Amino acid sequence: MSVAFNLVNEGDHAERRTNLARMIRAVLALLDQDQEDGMLLMDYEQIVLERVGKRLSLNSDWTNWVELPELATIAQRYDCRPFPAPFL
Repeated sequence: MSVAFNLVNEGDHAERRTNLARMIRAVLALLDQDQEDGMLLMDYEQIVLERVGKRLSLNSDWTNWVELPELATIAQRYDCRPFPAPFL
């Protein structure tokens, strides 16, 4: 499965935060429903989260986990660790 998101970042800071949180929740819901391995890449450069087997991990280097309260509550539920850069 491949899913693409195109977030419009022309809104104010609150709107961007809301859109980002919605995207993360949508990806988590898809991963919960599909039960396959998967990952979320941000701008094709940074792995934000990944699931391998039944283990879902979040990239601790993605600063939005701690900067956005909406995402901090999500991050508390999962393993957080640094990920390597994708495709290296």
